[in-house]
Amino acid sequence: MSFRGEAGAAYLITKNGAGTATGVIGRPSAVSTTDLDWIGDAVLTYKIFNDTVLTLNASQAIAPSIVGSLFKTDLVTLGLAYTINDHSTLSLSANGTRQILSTTTDFVSASASYSYKFTEDWTAQFTYRYLHRFASSGTAVIDPITNTPTVSGLGPPIPTASWS
Repeated sequence: MSFRGEAGAAYLITKNGAGTATGVIGRPSAVSTTDLDWIGDAVLTYKIFNDTVLTLNASQAIAPSIVGSLFKTDLVTLGLAYTINDHSTLSLSANGTRQILSTTTDFVSASASYSYKFTEDWTAQFTYRYLHRFASSGTAVIDPITNTPTVSGLGPPIPTASWS
């Protein structure tokens, strides 16, 4: 079993950010805010058997969007890898993500992968992944320059499945 973790404080100051003036919808005004939060990640790896490894990962991060708005992301991932033999591996993974800006959007994902190693340089892998975005809650933040929402994910939930 192994554990690794890191944590720290995030002191956020925004000056002259885009906001909405009281009583005037869609008209931006200068807004300054200060917030204190934490960031960090932790990884727990447990070798159940010689051929089976369980991994748990949890993290919280704060980062800018493409237009400069700050958003917070919480992530929890659980993975299981089983080595069938010297050539074959089966992996299962599931995660949940929450993104918070002025809206809160939740995502879940699950995947299953099978890989086969033909030679040292040739490996084939088949992966099936299912993604699901739940409907967002909150209000949209409008970019004052382009007048478009800065947060994707508004609207109904969207399930997605893919394989490769």
